[in-house]
Order: sequence, then structure tokens, then C-alpha cells
Amino acid sequence: MVEASTRHALRVITEAKSRGATYADVRQDAHDAYFQGILRRQEKSVFQNGTCGGSNSYYFDRHGDAPAMRPHLGFEISLRSHFSSLDHYEFRSAPRDVVDAKPRPVAVAPEMSASA
Repeated sequence: MVEASTRHALRVITEAKSRGATYADVRQDAHDAYFQGILRRQEKSVFQNGTCGGSNSYYFDRHGDAPAMRPHLGFEISLRSHFSSLDHYEFRSAPRDVVDAKPRPVAVAPEMSASA
């Protein structure tokens, strides 16, 4: 799954570069549709069948959903990483002065410095 996620991220970054964009984000409508699909597919899973109702698990969010548990088969994850629509993303460019800005130095606490 890590490989598929990396592959997809590289597709989005490559597309952003080809468009001259410095920013890419999933459109809200695409996210909402995908998340609703996950919830539908989880309906018959162990996470939704009632046996986990009293469980104190990090899988569940504050709404009682388990969004991190994607109910996809391995080959489906791989296919999505290769072929999912990049139209689900918003691509923008930051102003040039923001892109070219040099990072500010990070302050180091005295107890963290080498000379302390």
C-alpha cells in the first residue's frame, strides 16, 4: 500500500509540475464522494457490524467511522494509484515571491544546542 500511495503522490506532483502549479489539493466534492464510497463498503465489515460498538480503538474517529481502514483489495489500490482521475485535484500556483522565499532559520533552545 505504501508503494501505491507513493506512486499516486508522484503522479499528482508530476501533473502539478506539468501545469506549472506549485500547489495541489483534493477537491472537496471528490473527497466527499470517495469517503461516502468507503463508508458504503464498510457497512458489512467488522467495523460496522455492531460487535465493535464498545471498543476503544484508534481505528475509529470521533464520529464512530473507521476511515483509515480502506475496504479495497490490493489490486484495486494498485489500479487506483495508476489510473485514478487527476481531475479530482485542484492545481494552483503560489506567487513567485513565495516560491522563491528562503526558509527562515529555526531557533534552537539553549538546552538543545551543541554548545550547551
